[in-house]
Amino acid sequence: MRPAYIPSAKTGTYRIPDGVDIIPRAAFTGSMIEKVIIPASVTAIEAEAFADCAYLSSVVFEQPGLGKPSLTIGERAFKNCELLT
Repeated sequence: MRPAYIPSAKTGTYRIPDGVDIIPRAAFTGSMIEKVIIPASVTAIEAEAFADCAYLSSVVFEQPGLGKPSLTIGERAFKNCELLT
């Protein structure tokens, strides 16, 4: 298991490194990122992983290849991310 974490002062765009498979609960909660790029290696985004990210306006999911596991998104993973539409 290779989880993702981000420095809390990070702003702008953040690309989760290839090979990361889980974004743990509250890993990005309250961060100031505006855009996150999630690689196909991620198979789970746990509950409230991106909760309260007031500046988050874009989430890009890279497409997994054939035969790759699907993505599971936990409850309230993007809670209070009001700029996401």
